[in-house]
Amino acid sequence: MPVGLQGLLGGSVHRAAPLEMQYVVAVVRRVPDGLRVRRAREKVNDALVLRCHCPRIKHHCNVIRRKKAIDDGSADRTESGSHKHTRHRESLHNRVVKIVAVGRNYAEHARELGNEIPEDPVLFMKPASALVTGNGPFVYPNFTSDVHFEVEIVLRMCKLASQIPVGSASDYYDAFTVGIDFTARDVQSKLKAKGLPWEIAKSFDGSAPVGEWIPVPANQPIEFSLSQNGAIRQKGTTADMIHGFDDLIHHMSRYFTLEPGDLVFTGTPAGVGPVSRGDVLEAYIGNQKLLSCKVE
Repeated sequence: MPVGLQGLLGGSVHRAAPLEMQYVVAVVRRVPDGLRVRRAREKVNDALVLRCHCPRIKHHCNVIRRKKAIDDGSADRTESGSHKHTRHRESLHNRVVKIVAVGRNYAEHARELGNEIPEDPVLFMKPASALVTGNGPFVYPNFTSDVHFEVEIVLRMCKLASQIPVGSASDYYDAFTVGIDFTARDVQSKLKAKGLPWEIAKSFDGSAPVGEWIPVPANQPIEFSLSQNGAIRQKGTTADMIHGFDDLIHHMSRYFTLEPGDLVFTGTPAGVGPVSRGDVLEAYIGNQKLLSCKVE
């Protein structure tokens, strides 16, 4: 066992049977705002297993074990073990654990819906089942009669992100695209009027189509737009965001771990509106079309 590791972890540690991934990854310290977990890697002969009663520590270790198994290829080898498939690299980016989205990140959009402009980012989540890729169709759900489109810039996380400072946040996402945050506006309005959470109005199956991934440009605004049946309905630029990409990653990672493959919807500009069956929505970065979605 590495010297001092047991004391740093603050709990009992025991040796277990060797695992494919021989790393232990957790250092714990107490800070005024509660228990903070930060990562460290110690290669050992046998895997060290944490035996403690802190769910956060257990979750953090399991997350990093999974990531390390993907990174070193142990999650996907040929039978002979002589060659590592590249498929695990693809699965890293295709595997979406969660979608984190931001509301009211453009002042004009907040105003058009009669909402206050928040001081901190407004966050909500969509499950992986909300994702639509490959220009697949959007199937109009049967529990609503007022679905709205909201075009957004979407970031793809490439590293495990927890307690990330603003200055290094850009190292943790590797590509971006355009996406549509479909919203059941009638359901959302009823829930908001009752003071209830409105996640079901945003997180239903198929509510998050995303386009083709491209590299993130360095230090320049990104212009994007959405057309409905050939007519431009929304136009925006990231220069108008209240909270920029790096501020969002920093803020999110204070509260929960972002994992490789997670997606971040960064907010929509003004101009949102309803869709009907038969509509064709197309989303662009500049003049480059990255997403096409038919409403069925």
